[in-house]
Amino acid sequence: MQSVTAARLTTVLIQIAHGYSGSKRPAPKVQPRDFLPFPDWKPTAAVSDGPDGPTKFILSELVRTQCLPLHVYAALATAATGPT
Repeated sequence: MQSVTAARLTTVLIQIAHGYSGSKRPAPKVQPRDFLPFPDWKPTAAVSDGPDGPTKFILSELVRTQCLPLHVYAALATAATGPT
């Protein structure tokens, strides 16, 4: 997954660099796929937008040990499921 993130970041950096270059030419057409070490990869659709089991367990343990405030847990849970 880090390769995908790095590829997306690279495309953003290329667009920003082109913007600062002052060039009158249009920005290069690049896609994250151009920077991946596995060129035929296509992202799979997520089964669920909510947090998975291990994530819920870790968050509940952090709340139980008072390392994570309850309002932060509620905000994370709301953000993970999307706006209602």
